[in-house]
Amino acid sequence: MKTMRFCVYAALATLASFTAGMNAALAADSVCNELKGSTLVLRTLPFHIYMTETQTFANSTLAKAGGQIGMGGTKPSEESKCKALPDEVMYGQQARVYFRSSPALGIETKLWVSKSTNRPVRTDTTNDSGAMKILTVSRYEYGDVRAPVGAVTMAEMVKSKGGR
Repeated sequence: MKTMRFCVYAALATLASFTAGMNAALAADSVCNELKGSTLVLRTLPFHIYMTETQTFANSTLAKAGGQIGMGGTKPSEESKCKALPDEVMYGQQARVYFRSSPALGIETKLWVSKSTNRPVRTDTTNDSGAMKILTVSRYEYGDVRAPVGAVTMAEMVKSKGGR
């Protein structure tokens, strides 16, 4: 089940992008705290996640080289920044909108949180390494979710991979 494993890891990466670099300065930022609080529900509630991913390479030579070396690179260290954007309607729901930029990681995330349930309904995450840019769009649904027999929780999966 390679596809399922990818989706689970991508979901973990999405969660990590919200909490990565949450240092003391960001912890004092009320917008970052709202954003982080809204994503914690993804650790405790079952949900369906529907994802699409688009990869764009700067040119064919870089695409080939990127595939051979596994991509990577470093960027100047800059602090992450969070900001609240104007509310929008997403999938028929009034939603608060947040934007998080982590320049040192090359990651930008836009998150829509339902005003009625305080649950994430969509994330758009852009990971730009320079030679390759990946856009991942995730839609979250919380109704009628049943775990398959023998399924592990996300907390158990993170713990088994050496996380906390």
